[in-house]
Amino acid sequence: MNENLLTESDIQQVMERVKTAFPFFTNWEYSNQKNDEYFGFSIWGELVINPEEIMPRRFFYYT
Repeated sequence: MNENLLTESDIQQVMERVKTAFPFFTNWEYSNQKNDEYFGFSIWGELVINPEEIMPRRFFYYT
């Protein structure tokens, strides 16, 4: 069963807050459905350390 949890307005507010709180993270994505994969609204972003390196270290923030 898929059900949306937040309105588009709520999602935009959340996106602005996480971008402000974690300014060095990029590639923000989210899931706004409660289903087999997600228990509720989820958001994640990527932090790349030394992006100029051939194999940079990557970290993900997921909540």
